[in-house]
Amino acid sequence: MNRKKAEILLVGVTLAWGMSYLLMKDTLENIPPFNLIALRFGLAFLVALIVFFKKVCSVNFPVFLWSGLLGLLLTAVFSTLLIGMLTTGVSEAAFLGGIAVVFVPLLHMCWKRQLPSARNSIGMMITVVGIWFLSGEKSIHLEVGSFLCILCSFFYALHILLTRWCVERMPALSLGVYQLGWTAIFALALSWVYEQPTWPQGTRQWMIIIALGLLCSAFGFIGQTWAQAYTSPERVGFIFTLEPVFTAILAAIFLNETLTLTGYVGAACIFGGILLSARE
Repeated sequence: MNRKKAEILLVGVTLAWGMSYLLMKDTLENIPPFNLIALRFGLAFLVALIVFFKKVCSVNFPVFLWSGLLGLLLTAVFSTLLIGMLTTGVSEAAFLGGIAVVFVPLLHMCWKRQLPSARNSIGMMITVVGIWFLSGEKSIHLEVGSFLCILCSFFYALHILLTRWCVERMPALSLGVYQLGWTAIFALALSWVYEQPTWPQGTRQWMIIIALGLLCSAFGFIGQTWAQAYTSPERVGFIFTLEPVFTAILAAIFLNETLTLTGYVGAACIFGGILLSARE
Protein backbone atom coordinates (compact mmCIF):
# COMPACT_ATOMS: atom_id res chain seq x y z
CA MET A 1 0.00 0.00 0.00
CA ASN A 2 1.30 3.49 -0.85
CA ARG A 3 0.43 6.81 0.78
CA LYS A 4 -2.31 7.67 -1.71
CA LYS A 5 -4.16 4.38 -1.15
CA ALA A 6 -3.69 4.66 2.62
CA GLU A 7 -5.26 8.13 2.64
CA ILE A 8 -8.16 6.97 0.46
CA LEU A 9 -8.73 4.23 3.05
CA LEU A 10 -8.67 6.88 5.80
CA VAL A 11 -11.32 8.89 3.93
CA GLY A 12 -13.49 5.74 3.89
CA VAL A 13 -12.88 5.32 7.62
CA THR A 14 -13.89 8.94 8.21
CA LEU A 15 -17.09 8.41 6.22
CA ALA A 16 -17.95 5.44 8.46
CA TRP A 17 -17.34 7.54 11.58
CA GLY A 18 -19.46 10.36 10.18
CA MET A 19 -22.28 7.83 9.89
CA SER A 20 -21.78 6.73 13.50
CA TYR A 21 -23.19 10.02 14.85
CA LEU A 22 -26.49 9.30 13.14
CA LEU A 23 -26.50 5.71 14.42
CA MET A 24 -25.76 6.73 18.00
CA LYS A 25 -28.26 9.60 18.08
CA ASP A 26 -31.20 7.52 19.36
CA THR A 27 -29.23 4.66 20.92
CA LEU A 28 -27.83 6.79 23.75
CA GLU A 29 -31.40 7.37 24.97
CA ASN A 30 -31.75 3.64 25.73
CA ILE A 31 -28.22 2.33 26.27
CA PRO A 32 -25.78 4.18 28.61
CA PRO A 33 -22.41 5.34 27.21
CA PHE A 34 -19.99 2.76 28.66
CA ASN A 35 -22.45 -0.02 27.85
CA LEU A 36 -22.70 1.17 24.24
CA ILE A 37 -18.90 1.30 23.88
CA ALA A 38 -18.54 -2.22 25.28
CA LEU A 39 -21.20 -3.63 22.94
CA ARG A 40 -19.90 -2.11 19.71
CA PHE A 41 -16.22 -2.82 20.39
CA GLY A 42 -16.93 -6.29 21.80
CA LEU A 43 -18.80 -7.24 18.63
CA ALA A 44 -16.08 -5.66 16.47
CA PHE A 45 -13.36 -7.65 18.25
CA LEU A 46 -15.15 -11.00 17.99
CA VAL A 47 -15.84 -10.60 14.27
CA ALA A 48 -12.33 -9.30 13.52
CA LEU A 49 -10.76 -12.14 15.52
CA ILE A 50 -12.74 -14.73 13.54
CA VAL A 51 -11.93 -13.13 10.17
CA PHE A 52 -8.21 -12.59 10.83
CA PHE A 53 -7.60 -15.46 13.28
CA LYS A 54 -4.75 -17.10 11.36
CA LYS A 55 -2.90 -13.79 11.06
CA VAL A 56 -3.32 -12.56 14.64
CA CYS A 57 -3.51 -15.76 16.73
CA SER A 58 0.21 -15.78 17.55
CA VAL A 59 0.51 -12.44 19.32
CA ASN A 60 3.61 -11.53 21.31
CA PHE A 61 3.74 -9.60 24.59
CA PRO A 62 4.70 -6.17 23.13
CA VAL A 63 1.69 -6.26 20.76
CA PHE A 64 -0.55 -7.35 23.64
CA LEU A 65 0.81 -4.54 25.85
CA TRP A 66 0.72 -1.68 23.33
CA SER A 67 -2.66 -2.66 21.90
CA GLY A 68 -3.90 -2.45 25.50
CA LEU A 69 -2.64 1.12 25.77
CA LEU A 70 -4.27 1.99 22.43
CA GLY A 71 -7.50 0.45 23.74
CA LEU A 72 -7.26 2.50 26.92
CA LEU A 73 -6.94 5.68 24.86
CA LEU A 74 -9.90 4.66 22.69
CA THR A 75 -11.95 4.08 25.82
CA ALA A 76 -11.04 7.56 27.00
CA VAL A 77 -11.90 9.03 23.57
CA PHE A 78 -15.38 7.53 23.38
CA SER A 79 -16.19 7.94 27.07
CA THR A 80 -15.45 11.66 27.05
CA LEU A 81 -17.22 12.13 23.70
CA LEU A 82 -20.44 10.30 24.60
CA ILE A 83 -20.71 11.71 28.13
CA GLY A 84 -19.89 15.19 26.81
CA MET A 85 -22.61 14.93 24.16
CA LEU A 86 -25.20 14.26 26.86
CA THR A 87 -24.79 17.84 28.12
CA THR A 88 -23.40 19.64 25.05
CA GLY A 89 -25.03 20.61 21.77
CA VAL A 90 -24.12 18.55 18.73
CA SER A 91 -22.69 21.49 16.79
CA GLU A 92 -20.51 22.57 19.73
CA ALA A 93 -19.35 18.96 20.23
CA ALA A 94 -18.50 18.75 16.52
CA PHE A 95 -16.35 21.88 16.74
CA LEU A 96 -14.54 20.82 19.90
CA GLY A 97 -14.12 17.26 18.63
CA GLY A 98 -12.53 18.56 15.45
CA ILE A 99 -9.71 20.40 17.20
CA ALA A 100 -7.73 17.16 17.26
CA VAL A 101 -6.30 18.62 14.05
CA VAL A 102 -4.61 21.22 16.30
CA PHE A 103 -3.51 18.84 19.04
CA VAL A 104 -1.83 16.37 16.65
CA PRO A 105 0.83 18.75 15.25
CA LEU A 106 1.36 20.41 18.63
CA LEU A 107 1.97 17.09 20.38
CA HIS A 108 4.05 15.84 17.46
CA MET A 109 6.12 19.04 17.63
CA CYS A 110 6.78 18.49 21.34
CA TRP A 111 7.68 14.86 20.71
CA LYS A 112 9.94 15.37 17.68
CA ARG A 113 11.05 18.90 18.66
CA GLN A 114 10.32 20.02 15.12
CA LEU A 115 8.00 22.84 14.04
CA PRO A 116 5.24 22.03 11.51
CA SER A 117 5.72 23.47 8.03
CA ALA A 118 4.17 26.82 7.12
CA ARG A 119 1.85 25.07 4.63
CA ASN A 120 0.60 22.65 7.28
CA SER A 121 0.13 25.46 9.82
CA ILE A 122 -1.95 27.53 7.38
CA GLY A 123 -3.94 24.45 6.35
CA MET A 124 -4.62 23.69 10.00
CA MET A 125 -5.96 27.19 10.67
CA ILE A 126 -8.18 27.11 7.56
CA THR A 127 -9.54 23.72 8.64
CA VAL A 128 -10.37 24.90 12.17
CA VAL A 129 -12.23 27.90 10.72
CA GLY A 130 -14.10 25.48 8.45
CA ILE A 131 -15.14 23.31 11.40
CA TRP A 132 -16.44 26.43 13.18
CA PHE A 133 -18.52 27.45 10.16
CA LEU A 134 -19.81 23.90 9.70
CA SER A 135 -20.87 23.71 13.34
CA GLY A 136 -23.07 26.79 12.82
CA GLU A 137 -20.70 29.46 14.17
CA LYS A 138 -21.72 28.57 17.72
CA SER A 139 -20.06 30.34 20.61
CA ILE A 140 -18.28 27.93 22.91
CA HIS A 141 -19.28 27.80 26.57
CA LEU A 142 -16.64 25.89 28.52
CA GLU A 143 -18.90 23.89 30.77
CA VAL A 144 -18.39 20.25 31.79
CA GLY A 145 -19.67 18.82 28.50
CA SER A 146 -17.47 21.16 26.44
CA PHE A 147 -14.40 20.32 28.53
CA LEU A 148 -15.04 16.60 27.99
CA CYS A 149 -15.24 17.11 24.22
CA ILE A 150 -11.89 18.94 24.33
CA LEU A 151 -10.46 16.02 26.32
CA CYS A 152 -11.82 13.68 23.64
CA SER A 153 -9.83 15.55 20.97
CA PHE A 154 -6.69 15.47 23.11
CA PHE A 155 -6.98 11.72 23.76
CA TYR A 156 -7.61 11.04 20.10
CA ALA A 157 -4.56 13.06 19.08
CA LEU A 158 -2.53 10.92 21.49
CA HIS A 159 -4.09 7.80 19.96
CA ILE A 160 -3.10 8.91 16.43
CA LEU A 161 0.50 9.59 17.46
CA LEU A 162 0.85 6.39 19.49
CA THR A 163 -0.65 4.35 16.64
CA ARG A 164 1.98 5.74 14.28
CA TRP A 165 4.76 4.84 16.74
CA CYS A 166 3.37 1.32 17.22
CA VAL A 167 2.84 0.44 13.54
CA GLU A 168 6.47 1.33 12.83
CA ARG A 169 7.52 -1.44 15.25
CA MET A 170 4.72 -4.04 15.36
CA PRO A 171 2.20 -5.72 13.01
CA ALA A 172 -0.55 -3.19 12.24
CA LEU A 173 -3.29 -5.81 11.83
CA SER A 174 -2.68 -7.38 15.24
CA LEU A 175 -2.58 -3.97 16.90
CA GLY A 176 -5.82 -2.99 15.17
CA VAL A 177 -7.67 -6.15 16.19
CA TYR A 178 -6.53 -6.43 19.81
CA GLN A 179 -7.12 -2.76 20.64
CA LEU A 180 -10.80 -3.45 19.91
CA GLY A 181 -10.86 -6.21 22.52
CA TRP A 182 -9.10 -4.09 25.12
CA THR A 183 -11.52 -1.20 24.54
CA ALA A 184 -14.48 -3.54 25.07
CA ILE A 185 -12.96 -4.88 28.32
CA PHE A 186 -12.22 -1.41 29.74
CA ALA A 187 -15.68 -0.11 28.80
CA LEU A 188 -17.41 -3.17 30.24
CA ALA A 189 -15.56 -2.72 33.54
CA LEU A 190 -16.65 0.94 33.68
CA SER A 191 -20.22 -0.06 32.81
CA TRP A 192 -20.34 -2.60 35.67
CA VAL A 193 -19.11 0.05 38.13
CA TYR A 194 -21.10 3.10 37.02
CA GLU A 195 -24.09 1.76 35.06
CA GLN A 196 -26.50 -1.13 34.81
CA PRO A 197 -25.36 -3.06 31.70
CA THR A 198 -28.20 -3.97 29.37
CA TRP A 199 -28.69 -5.65 26.00
CA PRO A 200 -30.19 -3.80 23.02
CA GLN A 201 -33.97 -4.00 22.91
CA GLY A 202 -35.63 -4.77 19.60
CA THR A 203 -34.42 -5.25 16.04
CA ARG A 204 -33.68 -1.56 15.44
CA GLN A 205 -31.23 -1.28 18.35
CA TRP A 206 -29.52 -4.54 17.41
CA MET A 207 -29.08 -3.38 13.81
CA ILE A 208 -27.54 -0.11 15.04
CA ILE A 209 -25.11 -1.97 17.32
CA ILE A 210 -24.15 -4.33 14.48
CA ALA A 211 -23.54 -1.39 12.13
CA LEU A 212 -21.51 0.47 14.79
CA GLY A 213 -19.52 -2.66 15.59
CA LEU A 214 -18.73 -3.89 12.09
CA LEU A 215 -18.54 -0.71 10.05
CA CYS A 216 -17.56 2.04 12.48
CA SER A 217 -15.38 0.06 14.90
CA ALA A 218 -13.95 -3.02 13.14
CA PHE A 219 -13.46 -1.45 9.71
CA GLY A 220 -12.78 2.00 11.17
CA PHE A 221 -10.03 1.26 13.67
CA ILE A 222 -8.36 -1.65 11.90
CA GLY A 223 -8.36 0.49 8.74
CA GLN A 224 -6.91 3.47 10.59
CA THR A 225 -4.15 1.40 12.19
CA TRP A 226 -3.23 -0.23 8.89
CA ALA A 227 -3.24 3.05 6.95
CA GLN A 228 -1.15 4.92 9.52
CA ALA A 229 1.88 2.85 8.58
CA TYR A 230 1.94 4.75 5.27
CA THR A 231 1.17 8.39 6.12
CA SER A 232 2.03 11.01 8.72
CA PRO A 233 0.06 11.77 11.91
CA GLU A 234 -0.57 15.33 10.70
CA ARG A 235 -2.15 14.07 7.47
CA VAL A 236 -4.33 11.68 9.49
CA GLY A 237 -5.51 14.58 11.65
CA PHE A 238 -6.40 16.64 8.58
CA ILE A 239 -8.31 13.80 6.92
CA PHE A 240 -10.32 13.12 10.07
CA THR A 241 -11.66 16.69 10.00
CA LEU A 242 -13.86 15.47 7.14
CA GLU A 243 -15.96 13.66 9.74
CA PRO A 244 -18.37 16.57 10.47
CA VAL A 245 -18.65 17.19 6.70
CA PHE A 246 -19.75 13.60 6.11
CA THR A 247 -22.08 13.77 9.11
CA ALA A 248 -23.75 16.90 7.73
CA ILE A 249 -24.14 15.34 4.26
CA LEU A 250 -25.59 12.10 5.66
CA ALA A 251 -27.93 14.04 7.95
CA ALA A 252 -29.19 15.96 4.93
CA ILE A 253 -29.79 12.72 3.02
CA PHE A 254 -31.32 10.55 5.74
CA LEU A 255 -32.72 13.06 8.27
CA ASN A 256 -33.74 15.81 5.83
CA GLU A 257 -31.57 18.33 7.67
CA THR A 258 -30.64 21.40 5.64
CA LEU A 259 -27.02 22.54 5.35
CA THR A 260 -26.84 26.34 5.62
CA LEU A 261 -24.69 28.65 3.51
CA THR A 262 -22.15 28.89 6.34
CA GLY A 263 -22.16 25.10 6.45
CA TYR A 264 -21.17 24.95 2.78
CA VAL A 265 -18.47 27.57 3.43
CA GLY A 266 -17.19 25.48 6.33
CA ALA A 267 -17.07 22.31 4.23
CA ALA A 268 -15.18 24.20 1.51
CA CYS A 269 -12.65 25.49 4.07
CA ILE A 270 -12.05 21.99 5.41
CA PHE A 271 -11.48 20.61 1.92
CA GLY A 272 -9.22 23.57 1.16
CA GLY A 273 -7.14 23.05 4.29
CA ILE A 274 -6.70 19.36 3.50
CA LEU A 275 -5.76 20.03 -0.13
CA LEU A 276 -3.25 22.69 0.94
CA SER A 277 -1.53 20.30 3.34
CA ALA A 278 -1.62 17.53 0.70
CA ARG A 279 0.79 19.51 -1.48
CA GLU A 280 3.59 18.84 1.00
